Amino acid sequence: MVNKNSFMILYAIYTHLKYFMKFDIEIYRKGLLAVDWTQFETAYGMATKIPEQLIRLVSEEHDIAMQATHELWCGLCHQHAYVSSSALPAYDFLLDVLKYADDKLALELLDIFSVLLFALALNKSITKNYLCSNFEKNH
Repeated sequence: MVNKNSFMILYAIYTHLKYFMKFDIEIYRKGLLAVDWTQFETAYGMATKIPEQLIRLVSEEHDIAMQATHELWCGLCHQHAYVSSSALPAYDFLLDVLKYADDKLALELLDIFSVLLFALALNKSITKNYLCSNFEKNH
């Protein structure tokens, strides 16, 4: 799917972003509440579980956060073959968490981002314009 060089670029971005800001859970939660998740889908249906999974992603208990990455991977980019519409609003939240994630959690998040980037490369995803515009805005 994504070659080693692409993954190394993602990892370099992650290590660069990690040290610049403090994570604010209240702003993160408010942002999650501002999204009407019923308007988006995952591989399993309506995206109403995504906010709870994104909250668990920032859990102080590492096992809980890791389980959340697995659930998000399954719903957002199922089996590296499908990018759901909920990837659009989830993208910014995932990027926020990536900035502060430890290496193990970051690798799981980068796997999700690699599928999104692969979809961009194939030009088969509705996420293309959104992700490109947000990447440029945030960097």
